[in-house]
Amino acid sequence: MASFHDLWQKYQTAPHVLLLTNDIVKTFSEPFTEAFETQYEVDELIYDFVVELVFNKHYDVAIAFELILSACNPHLYEGYSDYIFDSILARYYCFTKDKAQLNRRLQKVVENLGTDQDYLLNTTLHLLSHGYSDLADLLIETNYKEVVETATSRDIPFALAQMKLAIELEKVHAYYQAHKNFAWPAFNEVMNAYGFELTERFFRALGNGLGDSFVYTYKLLKKFPPDKTRIMLTLEMLFAKMMLEKGCSLPISSLIWKNLHACLESRPSKNWTQYFTLNVTSFSNLVNDTLDYDDGLTTSTMYTLWGSSYFIDFVDTNFLIKAKRTHFAQQRSLIAQMKQQVKSLFLPNLWQYTFIHDWLPPSDIDAEAHEAERQEFIATYKIKPYGEQPIFDETEVLETLKGVFG
Repeated sequence: MASFHDLWQKYQTAPHVLLLTNDIVKTFSEPFTEAFETQYEVDELIYDFVVELVFNKHYDVAIAFELILSACNPHLYEGYSDYIFDSILARYYCFTKDKAQLNRRLQKVVENLGTDQDYLLNTTLHLLSHGYSDLADLLIETNYKEVVETATSRDIPFALAQMKLAIELEKVHAYYQAHKNFAWPAFNEVMNAYGFELTERFFRALGNGLGDSFVYTYKLLKKFPPDKTRIMLTLEMLFAKMMLEKGCSLPISSLIWKNLHACLESRPSKNWTQYFTLNVTSFSNLVNDTLDYDDGLTTSTMYTLWGSSYFIDFVDTNFLIKAKRTHFAQQRSLIAQMKQQVKSLFLPNLWQYTFIHDWLPPSDIDAEAHEAERQEFIATYKIKPYGEQPIFDETEVLETLKGVFG
């Protein structure tokens, strides 16, 4: 197997590992011996290669390489499949809406994600945003205990617990729709395991929003108290019901609400009109805070920014404030400008966030424009990072795959 030595020498000097794609695929199409594995850092090459394939959106080649590796060198594949393949392809299968593949791959790694807590949190968020609440629930339930035991701060355990609460609330709402009563005892029992000590006042505030009884918001907002907790819980559930009608899950509408709530609380207000008005500075800070230092755009950025359009609709249609039409036009204009900035800055990454177009459009966007933006997002899958051009021929790689499997 002298060819691997030649490949390794090229790998040490090549300016980019993807320049060696055809050589790598052909070399790994032959069985390895243990001597080569101990003599060279084979795992380093595999990891570097697959990560660069994914970063440059060559998912078809990554999947083809996975097939070759698992068939020709299964001992190598088993050693690195959990993270290198199964975990790293989750976003791609969310994009292609292939739940069968998502389920198959997550079942293999579900018990190992607690050790990588940032990845666990981000994957859970991404699954929730794409409507896979059952898979997100599985990740949380399987890993939460280990996360609590090993976390260096309360941030990630608390975030996972909040997501679990929202997932269970969606179940409560579904039960209410069928039976017209709330299964609070069962809900409470589940949430006790996640550190929540819930009170009757909490349940009443939730039930007021989730139930069928009409909520007179002018009565709810008659006073402007220092502690707005129960009022905001009821409004959050009313917002959640509106978003469910739009096709957005309760866990995601809850995350939208909580981020915007933090924005509203970040500056002083003297009345509800000031309180429910998105301020340019605080809203910009909110969006910036959702961005990741290394990766830039995040799932949180997208559901918060695009979800804010529905928040304005909610404030408007529920008469939460007394304001002229120009006020709401200005609010929607602020959001539209921020959306355009994000789209321009992170154009190559937008394909990962098409879930926002699974929702019915907000009032200021018609169905045609909504669908046009969906197609705009989908098209960005073909845009290479930083405008890079393809540096290998995918056709040749796929031909190699045919040679292996016939």
